[in-house]
Amino acid sequence: MRRNETITRIFFACVLLIGSIIYSVNGQHKVYAASENLTMQLDDTFFNGNIAVSDEVDFYNFTIAAPGWVTITYQGWNIRDGYYGVYNYDQTTQYEKHEICYSSDIDPKTHSVTLALEAGTYIVKVWSYGSNTGDYKLKGSYMAANNNEAEPNDYFQSAMPLSDGQLVTGFFSRTDRIDFYTFNLTTYATVDITLTSRVRDMYFSVWNSNFIQVKENNVYYSSENEPKTSTIQLNLEPGVYYIKCTPSGGNDGRYQLKWTFAPTLVTSISILGNKTVEAGKTLQLSTSIMPTNASNKTLAWTSGNTSVATVNPNTGLVTAVATGSTTITATALDDSKVRASITVVVSPKKMSKPKVKALGKKNVRIRWNAQSGASQYHVQYAKKSSFKGAKTMSYTGYYSNVTVKMKKKGTYYFRIRTVSNVNGATLKGKWSNSVRVKVK
Repeated sequence: MRRNETITRIFFACVLLIGSIIYSVNGQHKVYAASENLTMQLDDTFFNGNIAVSDEVDFYNFTIAAPGWVTITYQGWNIRDGYYGVYNYDQTTQYEKHEICYSSDIDPKTHSVTLALEAGTYIVKVWSYGSNTGDYKLKGSYMAANNNEAEPNDYFQSAMPLSDGQLVTGFFSRTDRIDFYTFNLTTYATVDITLTSRVRDMYFSVWNSNFIQVKENNVYYSSENEPKTSTIQLNLEPGVYYIKCTPSGGNDGRYQLKWTFAPTLVTSISILGNKTVEAGKTLQLSTSIMPTNASNKTLAWTSGNTSVATVNPNTGLVTAVATGSTTITATALDDSKVRASITVVVSPKKMSKPKVKALGKKNVRIRWNAQSGASQYHVQYAKKSSFKGAKTMSYTGYYSNVTVKMKKKGTYYFRIRTVSNVNGATLKGKWSNSVRVKVK
């Protein structure tokens, strides 16, 4: 135990033996004395205090087992004008001191202060101004910082080692104003150093093994409710590096820090596969992504015209909806945002075979089911099932029933397809299955 702390404890013990007076007011016991030393519970509950004589000072000690925030609330009553302050246990350092004036039983004045503190024992002092005496109330509360930095890490030589991807939570208090971390690279590498700050204003910087600063970033206007994130990306040679974190001014609070090897970004995307698909069918697109060792090859797929074709946003599976063309785009989901696009053409749907009936006198009636988006229908007939030497007749999209007079009697084969005009391009569907008819 340090010498000053020993003297202070002996002093408090002596005062406690010779100076304590207990009295009762309205059935409640109050403890007061010149230089009283009492233990204060951080349970956020007010307790009563009293300054009985003008030179009295009340001392309250509290202990926190881990770093965090302590809030001390003072409430003046008929003491009128009083002070309260917060100190380290030896009272060699004053963290806060406040004067609360013009308090009374009908107009009590309340004041609070929140301090970021390291684990340890602290003192709250209460005393009056001048000859004022009377009652006051006091309470305290505590919230842990839940930091996991390895103390002490206040110098380059005692920097806390961090491995790739290790996330550390640091805490700046009234007495801990600087933190150092270190990492080692065995090869040339690009690294990201990311800090998420809940400290209003703070700095973090990177230093090499020669203790020369390589880079510094500032993070401003952060809070517990609105943290801010900043990243430093550096191309580094092999060696030892340090990360130094410091708050600006009197700011305190928590932050989180990590370093990682920077991801390898996508530089190009090539979309592979057939670019034409029949209406009602699906088409699976594939890609070639460069470089082959890209860290994140995930793509997002979109269609420029979903009335023509849709695309699964995750897999690149195209579903043809209607005749036409649309642009299909694949976008890299890493920070490169590289994209590639192709035009997918949706050809007319293959028609069902036509209904053909011989009417006599070499007349044939041909009927078919009209297809949406058709600008023309091609009806083809031939004497052979291979349709070698076939004749083709064209009808506008309004037709679905025609009668044709053949030149000769005999057996014929008939089939049909849809033709659509989209953006100046002629799109032809597949021929239907054939129908065999004997013309009389």
